[in-house]
Amino acid sequence: MSILDEKRCQTLLVISADIMAGKVQRKKHVQLTLDSARKPERKQGGWRPGAGRKKKRGSVSHDTRPEFAGRFPQHVTLRTIEGAPNIAADWLQPRIRAVIRESHKPDFRIVDYNVLNNHLHLVVEAAGKRSLALGMQGFEIRLVKRLNSALKRTGKLFEDRYHARILTTPTQVRNTLRYVLLNR
Repeated sequence: MSILDEKRCQTLLVISADIMAGKVQRKKHVQLTLDSARKPERKQGGWRPGAGRKKKRGSVSHDTRPEFAGRFPQHVTLRTIEGAPNIAADWLQPRIRAVIRESHKPDFRIVDYNVLNNHLHLVVEAAGKRSLALGMQGFEIRLVKRLNSALKRTGKLFEDRYHARILTTPTQVRNTLRYVLLNR
């Protein structure tokens, strides 16, 4: 055994004897405030100013959509992404009407609509939650393809989710129809 190995053994024996005798003190734990807990000392991981997903315009919640009976119409709003072209141009209206006609199915139809420069209001009848989801998905895909080809652009046109409100009373239906049809 070399001198280095003997010194290592002696050091280990002294350390283990101190531990067994209780001479080595445990680390003192300190209660952190919320501010000091959120600010890591190192640059890896944890909370940092500006970290995470960038904020979007007020988007629609990703909660599951509520079930509804087929007798209740829906007021659906589709918003375009930031910086998208004006979709209310007169020359685009025939294309939008054609897509609405094509999207009619036995369990989904768009009853009324209004196109504004950065969003679209629809009054929709659907047999249920799944019919609404599939009908809106098909409508959005057709509409984006048609508008993108007309506008000579590619990519996303609408925000990730549509906003839908169930209209359960005749008064709600009347007020929504008035809002959709007279909104300019």
